[in-house]
Amino acid sequence: MRSFRFSSGSLAESAGLLAVLAVLTVFFGLKSENFFTANTFAMLMNQMPGLTVIAVGMTLVLIVGGIDLSVGSVMALSGAVLGVAMVDHNWPLFPAVLLSVSMGAFCGLINGGISVAWRVPAFIVTLGMLEVAR
Repeated sequence: MRSFRFSSGSLAESAGLLAVLAVLTVFFGLKSENFFTANTFAMLMNQMPGLTVIAVGMTLVLIVGGIDLSVGSVMALSGAVLGVAMVDHNWPLFPAVLLSVSMGAFCGLINGGISVAWRVPAFIVTLGMLEVAR
């Protein structure tokens, strides 16, 4: 089993990033009267789950040496499908969410299928899906 150690360089980098984050937080807090409000923090907390799911997925893709350029466009397409299903077609929430997730999975299946079956680099395939989904 491999053990991981933090080097002094990585600790210094982490401390530097935290310092920059703190400076930016103070700066924007002083520049905007609405920055340190409950609404701002509630909005940030509402956005975190979706971004976390995307970040974890992209991390796994990058770990295996791939890249997915279409993730943002496919996410927007899936959100648009959810909105159209609920608003224009009066679908209940659960079936509309299933349709939306299925749309994202279908786009991923197309990306993976083309990349594996035809041995096209993922960069090219996902660039094409980015344009299709957009």
